[in-house]
Amino acid sequence: MTTEELRLQVKHDRQILLDTPFQLRNLAGMASGNWIIAADRQRGKSCALAQLIYQRTQQREDRRMYGVEPIVLSFRNEIYRRTTAHELLVVLSSQITEEKILLCLDDVDLLDDWPQLLIKAAVATPNIEILATMSTLSARQITGNTELRNKFNIKNLADFTLHEYLRVSKLSYNEALNRFIRWGCFPGILLSPERHTESLERLFRTLFYEELLPRYNVRNETALRMILHLLAEHLGEEISYNGLCRMLQETRLKVGVSTVVEYISILEKTRFIRSIGCFSEQTTRTPKRRYWFVDNGLLSLFIPATQLHKKLLRNIMAHAVLQKYQKHTIYYASQRNASVDFYIPERDIAIILCPNDELIPEAVQNLQRFDRKHPTTYKYINTVGKISDSLPRDIFNIFLPEWSSAL
Repeated sequence: MTTEELRLQVKHDRQILLDTPFQLRNLAGMASGNWIIAADRQRGKSCALAQLIYQRTQQREDRRMYGVEPIVLSFRNEIYRRTTAHELLVVLSSQITEEKILLCLDDVDLLDDWPQLLIKAAVATPNIEILATMSTLSARQITGNTELRNKFNIKNLADFTLHEYLRVSKLSYNEALNRFIRWGCFPGILLSPERHTESLERLFRTLFYEELLPRYNVRNETALRMILHLLAEHLGEEISYNGLCRMLQETRLKVGVSTVVEYISILEKTRFIRSIGCFSEQTTRTPKRRYWFVDNGLLSLFIPATQLHKKLLRNIMAHAVLQKYQKHTIYYASQRNASVDFYIPERDIAIILCPNDELIPEAVQNLQRFDRKHPTTYKYINTVGKISDSLPRDIFNIFLPEWSSAL
């Protein structure tokens, strides 16, 4: 790459990024210094980078980089991948001669030797600040690299929260919540002007075929996809590795329990699913867990239309609980005549989800029976609408919009 080619490409990449709409993410504390924005596909890394550039160079005159024209390199462009970090730095040296330099490297981990590029760029001149984006997996490598860890802060970009989506979309609360339930929390999907179903299918193909399968060297793609189907079918139900293995074998797939364990672990690492253990698991020979999908949009690809609303609602209600108490150990309890969806011993809380009002009497009985075995101060029934009938005085109803505040 020549200096002139780089200059033209930087100009092109900068204009694309400056034209990128903001998603108004919470980027507090990132007004100066070197930062890495870490997130997986379609979670809005480039939009967050564009927002940071605006905040540093245009929003306030007292910012150190106010008025600086950023140097932007988008590594999604093949032209960069044909170069090494050393070659790129040699060509970049002609660009980093100003008094203040803001270097922005979008998807920098697509370059093979990206750690060297970041390390050397950070010490190229005392006047430089660097903003970079990369995948969550790549960002984890920084914890073991002392040079990078000392030079860069990391911002893990979470999925869209409901309140972030409300700010950007300017929809009413109910309309935003309904879209959140139906399409999930990937910013790239929620804000897509195209058909959402087609965008979701494209996203799944990218996450599953282009990223997950090659990264983990998965040999039995069919079995892995079938596990997703089975977990969607048995959403939030108690299931063991042996049970999943038997279900797969009934579809004539040749898999063993060890493969099931491995594939479940991969799906959790790549944030397709999450699981919680049974409170009484230590007394059982075969560990059982309950599984939920991390994103409603991806879940919708594995649910028949007749069950769509019911399962998406139940999954988003579970997601709200798991988000609210994510700093605590969360179990489910499945005992004789006493089953609760979530038990948080540290907070002395038991919760049952009731997306359907017909299940409320059974939920009350389960909470009372569970309380007799494991006395619990706070017993909640989470519902969509407020329960009209009176509840026992020690059981409380959490309904919309209260539980959705955790989304």
